[in-house]
Amino acid sequence: MGAVMSDVSASSSILIFGYDENLLRTRRWLLEGQGYRVWTASSLMAAAQILGMEPVGLLILCQTISTTEYESAVELAQATQPEIRMLTMEPDRVKRAAGANAAILSGFPTPEALIAAVRTVTGQDRAPVR
Repeated sequence: MGAVMSDVSASSSILIFGYDENLLRTRRWLLEGQGYRVWTASSLMAAAQILGMEPVGLLILCQTISTTEYESAVELAQATQPEIRMLTMEPDRVKRAAGANAAILSGFPTPEALIAAVRTVTGQDRAPVR
């Protein structure tokens, strides 16, 4: 089942683009469990549809996509949602295309590392603790 469709800010909305359905599903469940609204896409076309219709605060680019698809996804995200943040699973790729709105994470992070990286990139680690 998908995330709750309540009034959610873009910063808590995430799109994960990759080809491994198990990784996509696991990462989606993990992030939904933290309160994020999460979409997954296993093609550039599907990612483009989501980016064109939904406010997305963070695009996670998995290590399973090609360099060409990575660059196309970055260009598309920046063109459709200029303020979007990006988290990439491949260190060499982020420096080439995504710029200042991107961060790097190991291809197979622990659940804790993924959650921490998402909070950092979206700026939610700076929010006061209640």
